[in-house]
Amino acid sequence: MGDDQPHLRADLHGTSVGSGTLPMFLSCFFAGIPADRFDSQRYILVCQVWMMGVAATLAVLVFFRRLTHWNLLALAFCMGLASYFAQWRSNVAEPPAKRFATSLG
Repeated sequence: MGDDQPHLRADLHGTSVGSGTLPMFLSCFFAGIPADRFDSQRYILVCQVWMMGVAATLAVLVFFRRLTHWNLLALAFCMGLASYFAQWRSNVAEPPAKRFATSLG
């Protein structure tokens, strides 16, 4: 496993996984603020659209063979950020009165 085979290097794999989990570490203190202020359905939808945009960017870069290690790390960070914010909102329970009122129409 030399440097001529970068796809076999374990440190690059660890770095990409780390950049995907780094947003959880950096935003753990303030991720609940937007989750509490905005409507949960719209908030999760925006996070899903963000992740779709990141995935489409990754697909375009791979298709045109322009993907570099730095692009992959940045995209993993963006995907981890959106995933963590969406996960935060989906784990927050709404008060029963609000759920009951929205289910009635």
